[in-house]
Amino acid sequence: MFSIRRACLAALAALAVQGCAREMGVRPDNLEIGASARAMRESRPGGADAALLASLSRDFAQSVPTGVTFAFADASLDAAAQTALAQQAAWLLDNPKGAIRLTGHTDAVGGERANLALGQRRAEAVARFLIAQGVPGVRIAAVASRGEAEPVVPTPARERANRRVVSEIAWLGVAPRPVSEMDGARAQLVYNNYQTLRNIVRPTREASE
Repeated sequence: MFSIRRACLAALAALAVQGCAREMGVRPDNLEIGASARAMRESRPGGADAALLASLSRDFAQSVPTGVTFAFADASLDAAAQTALAQQAAWLLDNPKGAIRLTGHTDAVGGERANLALGQRRAEAVARFLIAQGVPGVRIAAVASRGEAEPVVPTPARERANRRVVSEIAWLGVAPRPVSEMDGARAQLVYNNYQTLRNIVRPTREASE
């Protein structure tokens, strides 16, 4: 009987870890992308590479739509979004030295936590579309959410312009992968969740013995 409880504990712990990862903006395991935003901040190019990155960023912004918007409480890509993203994909395939960063946003309707998750789903939807268009996943440098924190139209009401994913060239070539995505704070959070679940099961085990 205890083996069943232990299996349940492991399953609950795995779900807790997965939930924490989603809340903290970690890339999902089934979405093969490049480095995290932190790794990019810590490894910015300099000199000629920095000049090339700036040039590519300007050309991308001038050549294709850099943002797509979404229906209320939705993360699906409509026809207009798909047209814009197809142009982004074509640019990326024509300019193999550019790696893209995707940032999801929402309007201010709804809770902050839910909006962070929604912004993440929107950014992931864009990443998957670009990959389906032939863009290598390793050239999608980061997928993140800012939720409702950075509106383009400051209003508490529904506003489509705020429900968006912004694309920008943020790295050169294949984005470097981080050595580890498990930092100290996240490791502590995972450990605390495990201990909580373990304490729930322990009294049942001791009673059976």
